[in-house]
Amino acid sequence: MKKIYLLLFVLSLGAGFGSEVLAQNAAIRYGDRQFDMLNYKEAAEVYVKAYEKKPIYHAAKRAARSFENVRNYQNAYDWWRMTLDFEEATREDSASFAQAALRIGNTEAYIQINKRMGNEVDEAAFKSLSLKGTAIISPIDSLNSRFADFGLAKDNQGHIYITSDRGEFGDGKASRRPLVRIDGRNRFDRKVYGWTGRDFLSVYKVEEDGFTEVRSPVPDTYNFSDPFFLKNQPVVFYTVTREVKRVKQREFSIHPEIYFSRLNDAGEFIDYTAFPYNAFLEHSVITPFVDEVNMRVYFSSDMAGGLGGHDLYYVAYDADFNFGEAVNLGPEVNTSGHERNPYKVENRFYFSSDGHTGLGGLDVYQATVSDDQFSAVINMGTPYNSPQDDYAFAIFDKGQSVVSSDRVGGNGIDDIYLIQEMFRRFRARILDCDGNLIQDDYQFRLENVDRRSRVATSKGSAGEIKADLDGETAYIVTIEKEGYFTKTDTTISTKGFQGDLIERDYRLAKIPYNMPVFVDLMYYDLDKSTIREEAKLTLNKLAELMKSYSFLDLTVRSHTDARASHVYNDSLSIRRAEAVKQYMGNQGISSERISSSWFGEDELVNNCGDGIHCPEAEHQLNRRSELVLKAFTDTGRSYELPTGFDECDDLIEKIRSQLADEGLVVLPKIYFDFDKATLRTENKMALERLAVMLKNRLDFKLSLEGHTDLRGTDEYNKSLSERRAKSVLNYLVDRGVDMDRLNYEWFGKSRPVHNCINCTAEQHQENRRTEIRIINE
Repeated sequence: MKKIYLLLFVLSLGAGFGSEVLAQNAAIRYGDRQFDMLNYKEAAEVYVKAYEKKPIYHAAKRAARSFENVRNYQNAYDWWRMTLDFEEATREDSASFAQAALRIGNTEAYIQINKRMGNEVDEAAFKSLSLKGTAIISPIDSLNSRFADFGLAKDNQGHIYITSDRGEFGDGKASRRPLVRIDGRNRFDRKVYGWTGRDFLSVYKVEEDGFTEVRSPVPDTYNFSDPFFLKNQPVVFYTVTREVKRVKQREFSIHPEIYFSRLNDAGEFIDYTAFPYNAFLEHSVITPFVDEVNMRVYFSSDMAGGLGGHDLYYVAYDADFNFGEAVNLGPEVNTSGHERNPYKVENRFYFSSDGHTGLGGLDVYQATVSDDQFSAVINMGTPYNSPQDDYAFAIFDKGQSVVSSDRVGGNGIDDIYLIQEMFRRFRARILDCDGNLIQDDYQFRLENVDRRSRVATSKGSAGEIKADLDGETAYIVTIEKEGYFTKTDTTISTKGFQGDLIERDYRLAKIPYNMPVFVDLMYYDLDKSTIREEAKLTLNKLAELMKSYSFLDLTVRSHTDARASHVYNDSLSIRRAEAVKQYMGNQGISSERISSSWFGEDELVNNCGDGIHCPEAEHQLNRRSELVLKAFTDTGRSYELPTGFDECDDLIEKIRSQLADEGLVVLPKIYFDFDKATLRTENKMALERLAVMLKNRLDFKLSLEGHTDLRGTDEYNKSLSERRAKSVLNYLVDRGVDMDRLNYEWFGKSRPVHNCINCTAEQHQENRRTEIRIINE
């Protein structure tokens, strides 16, 4: 019950008043005195009567605030609405009205009010949080009363405890004395808590035949709440608000504190020790939770240096309960609002907050903890949360948890609810393409599609991912690992699923960054940048492929022969590169996907330099643009696996096969004239393309296999086929290909394409060849 812990203020009293409230001004003054003394129940009744006598802004606003403080949310909504009818109404009043609307479940009003105020509201988020959940929530009638009951706890022997204000004076009327008397002794009203008009809070042990009140060991305790029992030793932490004596200043605030005690065999608190961060005149310290595994105490406090309101902190302790420095959990968890009721299970951290986006009041949130970092904060949505206050979440059994709430439909002010999760188990393994388990350095996200929220996961002993899934819910899995394709799975759903376990094996494939898919050369006429018709056919096919696969980009390197000046040739090679880019642009390919460079006559493929006479065919080899189609050129970027490919497909080879089907052949056959081993001009062009490919594919090794036609002797043809294979080898070596990457063999006439007796000229030609094969990658 978040209002319990607000500060008790001592304010100077105004002038006296008569025993009967007759005049409007007297009624307002009386209501203000009760409001200032935090007697909100009495104040609300007085303001309503005063307003009935004469409607004024002050009475309406104070009535709204009083009803809000005693958590009569419907009345608070009605009175905030009346408050806004006055000209004096402020923007702050509108914000309070919006919150009141949210607390009674009127989401539409909340959204509309904020829109009128110019505030952005994530409507989809509100709707997703309000979706009907698959967990079943029900009040624990055996624990609840018509008063405030909250914070179920268990000791290390399994005994149950709750916090409640069901005391002797629970039905008493609000005291007309201030909460702290102005008599020099600064004492509380011992009978009734003026804020609520009921008894002070106390801890109750649940027995078979009823409830036994547990007395606080701290002297002069008023509110006693939030016990947390350690499992491994008889120690309990708790929150108290106590009477403070001998305080010099007349006006001061009394703040709640945390204490801890040892327990005897009967479960009695036999001593008490103050938590080192208590400072009853400066700040509150409340709602302790002890993480015994990591030896930390988590707590909520509004101490100086926080982010606003109450923040969550942790402090380490040793075996003797010596405490270290308090650590703020940071902005991922804490907000300018209030955060409280920390609770941790393995790598999941739960807390309540009214500062994060929620359904209204305090909501329960879940975060992920890893290496002291808190992340992925999500609202747990319904039924865990409601438009009212929801807090003190705890898990006690598999699939069962409890939450405290003042939601509509309860027995009393606050009630304790049991939540039974209708979940399915989820288990996944992350494998590489060789079937090896990947255990580290990847991000695994499991999200609830309906709620648009992240689901907590954990890692099992065998390295598998585990999670609990709600029933009748769809999920999406996203797996990211640097250098690997991002994996997305939208098939996870418990809708109609009858089993208990959903299992998946996910394979992650490495991204073949900067992998050449296709290499070609296109040639130009002398002093021209016009694209020839045969080159257009190739560029058209490349454009269609790039449209199909967004991960393909084109590199263009343009050259000239050595005729004309260097300056002119530089300009000519620029025009040739730009001509390719413009042509591809006309085919619908963005210029951002084309990388172009130019070299003039600086990279000749032969010795036809300045002043050297060469035949035109040799000059033609220099007038060229190199085209290299590469996949995944943005090194380091995380790519989605392309549509149409399985995780471990060799997608590069699939694309190359598609190119081959289109007639774009990477590996040529080199044909020779009769009884010759001399390379023709078209052979050199084909080998130039092959040399460019080898420069871009350092994983390729080639086998060069020489052959002859069927004429001549076996011995002569073996020698001729060797010369033919070697002529190809020598050309590639001259073009910078390492000899270690080339293997050459010769077979004479023993492996003809056409084993004919009276061969045609065309059949003889197809037999006179050097074949090129890739022998490994």
